Amino acid sequence: MKITGIALLAHLASTADAGRLLGSYPTEAPTNAPTEDTCTCVTDYDCGPICVKPYNSATGTCQGGGPSPTAAPVSKGDCPCDKPRHIPTECEVKHLIELLDDAVSIDHGFAPQNLRASFHDAGTFNQNVPGEGGANGCLMNHPPMLLQGENAFLDPPITKLRSIKNFWEAHEDTCCDERCLRVSSADIIQFAGLFATQRQRDDSAPVGTIDPAKQAALLAYQWGRPDELNCVPAWTENLPGMNPPGLTIMDRCPAAGMEIEEKMMHRNGFTKTEANVLIGAHTIGRIRNTFGGPGPWALNGDDTATPEGGVFDNAFHKFLEFDVAATDVPSFDTNTAAFDETFPNWFRVSSGPLATVSHLDSDVTLKLSPLGPLPDFTSDTTSFANDNAGFLARFDKAFDKMTKLGVDKNILSLPKPCCDGKSSEQLAAGFVAEVQH
Repeated sequence: MKITGIALLAHLASTADAGRLLGSYPTEAPTNAPTEDTCTCVTDYDCGPICVKPYNSATGTCQGGGPSPTAAPVSKGDCPCDKPRHIPTECEVKHLIELLDDAVSIDHGFAPQNLRASFHDAGTFNQNVPGEGGANGCLMNHPPMLLQGENAFLDPPITKLRSIKNFWEAHEDTCCDERCLRVSSADIIQFAGLFATQRQRDDSAPVGTIDPAKQAALLAYQWGRPDELNCVPAWTENLPGMNPPGLTIMDRCPAAGMEIEEKMMHRNGFTKTEANVLIGAHTIGRIRNTFGGPGPWALNGDDTATPEGGVFDNAFHKFLEFDVAATDVPSFDTNTAAFDETFPNWFRVSSGPLATVSHLDSDVTLKLSPLGPLPDFTSDTTSFANDNAGFLARFDKAFDKMTKLGVDKNILSLPKPCCDGKSSEQLAAGFVAEVQH
């Protein structure tokens, strides 16, 4: 582990409950909503540096200093912070990449959880209502957002990501032109999701390796999203929800298709192809453990599939295309193979070589010809299942669109040149030398 990783571990352990940050996740979701007067945090910077609320507790405590509702300027050593920068340099982004890499190396589940969080922040966007939702940092800055059902179990990764953000911003290497760095929560959430998709893919370099090509993709990320100061928990209703219990399969599959159409297409503004490929992000990580015994959507995407975590590829779509026997809703109603267990709104394989693979109703509907005038996702599912490179290319474009939902694209900016004047080409060359060394 690099020195930065050791220092990060110490920081994570000192700024909040160590088990919570280092991967020992709880078995129950938080139940008590925090109240306005239990913690005066509005953003990361009001609580010097973090407001920590234990599970099942409405009371938060400020770690690292007392609350400052007026956001008084803070000092970072000899680096003034009264006029902070909000766009990092390329060298600072490289440092953040190293910190995130260390964190995922310690806890493989952190990568897919960040990917979930990026959609759950941006997916609150409603193109039909001005100012409603989007990639705005509410998931990190407004605690009640994490108490919504759709965001169950995102509290631990968000807490860890916030601590990494604070550690990065407080590092001595993030003082440029005598100005400190303070990026928005909106920016860090979306960047962490992008990082997960790059680190875990097995194309230009193996899973877990950030080679120059992956680094270039990360350096192409645009910064400058503003944080929303008036977050509304009800915005989570723009995220695709779960079917209510009691429906038959003949009703469940169309209802799931309607949910994708209404939320991801009509509200978020995605095409059916973009919605399909973004749902393909389920290819890494495990289905939320509120279902009892978490399992992966794809075996090679499980947190323990490789020494560096799950593989980000088209395995999710390959399972739907080649292992789910049915091709339409009526046939799936009579034969759910490869699934052999049916639950109120999800399915699981309990035995055989695909044991533990689990899919939601909204996953399965991508394979089945629809009933009635609903979007037909089947042709895209077939296409993605048979072309991994095509899946990754379409995903990257759709994901970039997702990270900018509700954001004025004109205010976004690429990272600035390094303070020592190094260009991105020189930075990449130095990175290659480090890898070779």
